[in-house]
Amino acid sequence: MEYSLAQLIDAYLTYIEVEKNCSGTTVRNYTHWLRRFSRWSNIHGINAPTRITPEAVKQYTSYIRRLTGDKQMQKNTINYHLIALRSFLSYLNKRGIAAMPKHKVVLSRTVPREREVPLDESEARQLIAASACSTESLKIKQRDTALLALLVHTDLRVSEVAALLRSDIRLHRKECVHRRGAAYLAQQLPRTACEALREYLEGRKDSYPALFIRYDRTADTKSPQSMNKRSLSHRSIQRIVSRYSLRAGIQKAITPEVLRRTTLTDR
Repeated sequence: MEYSLAQLIDAYLTYIEVEKNCSGTTVRNYTHWLRRFSRWSNIHGINAPTRITPEAVKQYTSYIRRLTGDKQMQKNTINYHLIALRSFLSYLNKRGIAAMPKHKVVLSRTVPREREVPLDESEARQLIAASACSTESLKIKQRDTALLALLVHTDLRVSEVAALLRSDIRLHRKECVHRRGAAYLAQQLPRTACEALREYLEGRKDSYPALFIRYDRTADTKSPQSMNKRSLSHRSIQRIVSRYSLRAGIQKAITPEVLRRTTLTDR
């Protein structure tokens, strides 16, 4: 029995979720990228793996480059689409399904990123102090201080921080429980992070389950449907880190990934 390209893509997505046990974020991204390829392929009559050729991949690359209109899609984003396609082709080859070898999918050349340098202890304390001394409202100040303290004192990824719930913080045990892939891990929290989190949580008067929530005016504070929409997004966390790094006067590019690699010990 021959399967259509769309069916094989669905089978591959089930494979990475069930058998490879990839994280929810990975499955979601691969689903987005490969379903986009499936739609494009269907329009262009590419309904079987054998019809995926180097020339077809060039045409698809040109298509996704123009998706954003006048603004060209970044090369890294284009490569994410192509890496997903490579993985799909590799999956087919390993199962004896006739398809083009994955190495024939050529990635776009990218400019190497500047090496991210962790903060030293003085810079890390300076960053947290900038949030504690900000002119924001008390609830935002407490949230941002707790967020930065958690990022600096742990090796949590920004996606893991964004997904944290209030119940994941166990202050009585000085630990934070988070999910990494299919596993749940407990990470010890130092005194400084515990104090910042305790102050923030004690000041919360809402019932939202998310640990770090938005306080913007557009957020619906009454609708029960908004309960899971109040958490800070990945991009919001990145903006908070950037804002306080500027206020602290730190002369280097700072991202949540930089803070993850920063080591700060309690005094």
